[in-house]
Amino acid sequence: MPDNLDPSVVAGVANANFKVIAEATTAGIAQAGSLAAQNAASHQQAKNMIQEAFLAEALLPRAGVDPTESVAVKKTTEADLARSVAELAAAVSAIQQMLKGAQTSLPETGQG
Repeated sequence: MPDNLDPSVVAGVANANFKVIAEATTAGIAQAGSLAAQNAASHQQAKNMIQEAFLAEALLPRAGVDPTESVAVKKTTEADLARSVAELAAAVSAIQQMLKGAQTSLPETGQG
């Protein structure tokens, strides 16, 4: 290193370079961890689907359930759930309106 360079400048540049490399490494590790988690979740979902398919195939001869019928029952159940949630939301909305009415002050009348 030439003698005319200030050691504090050299140390500052080295620290800045180290910080940039450390931050890039940290970001890369975080991204790799996120990708690994996504891959693990995707793998687990695929594995669950395969397990469900094998179980359904094994139980179908014993249960005598038509797959079309099962889909219809599932859709009916989901529709009932959606209706129940909508009714609950309407009830909550009505209660909120009543609470708003209870919080307003009465008009002042009869004052001279």
